[in-house]
Amino acid sequence: MRLAATHEVDGLRLRQVLENLLDNAIAFTREGEVVLRAEVLEGSSPSLQELRLQVIDTGIGMQPQQLQALFQPFADVDAAAPHHPGGIGLGLTLCQRLVQLMGGRLLVHSVAGKGTEVDVLLPLPVASDDDVVAAVPGPGSVPPLPVHLRTARVLVVEDHPTAQAMMAWRLQQLGVSHAVAADGREGLELLAASAFDMVISDCRMPVMDGYAFTRLLREREQRQGAARLPVVALTASLLEQDLRRCREAGMDEVLTKPLSLAQLRQCLLRWLPASPVGATGA
Repeated sequence: MRLAATHEVDGLRLRQVLENLLDNAIAFTREGEVVLRAEVLEGSSPSLQELRLQVIDTGIGMQPQQLQALFQPFADVDAAAPHHPGGIGLGLTLCQRLVQLMGGRLLVHSVAGKGTEVDVLLPLPVASDDDVVAAVPGPGSVPPLPVHLRTARVLVVEDHPTAQAMMAWRLQQLGVSHAVAADGREGLELLAASAFDMVISDCRMPVMDGYAFTRLLREREQRQGAARLPVVALTASLLEQDLRRCREAGMDEVLTKPLSLAQLRQCLLRWLPASPVGATGA
């Protein structure tokens, strides 16, 4: 399967998780081996596959009661072990939290005296054939944005994890940084706290949908005398009534799902300003 690359922030999180798990496994394994495995699990969905990373050791292992307390900060697997100065609970608690931030799960299986297996399960989007062709240099490839636009910042307002991951991957391919809000209310909070050059928003979301988000944003801009921020709607609907709702809410353009890398690039070229906020250090 063609798994889309993780966003740069998730890549750093995953590296930290693996380094921590490997350090723990090596520290508690006097003899035998420590193995790192990776595989793609089939059968998730056409657009989403699960990546499993395993760290397996033949170390001292853990008792059932130790496993129960494992994710308590500073939990000590074996304080008396002469080869290790302390516990690993803080490290595993951090790993679990980082994996959860990536939308995944961390599972631990262990047998005292035989070893431990830690599984990291991460859902990753599957790149379409068009995305693969567009991302690989050669005929049909889609180049990054021009250099002067790569300092742009795009806010993505989207509640679905798969759609978030795919948009993050596409923006990364185009060389554009971004932030993600899970609903319109969170999007408004991010816009109040930081500067962005444009917004790409789903229309239907819980808490606050894209229509209400855009209306409130336009009211805020008018009240504060702020410049109009481009808002591009992303929807699976082609119904005229839904397109009209987008326009009436104050959205500047409507893109339909599924969105290709080439379509996204053209949209960014239309709406990003000549001098993005990042170019001025804002």
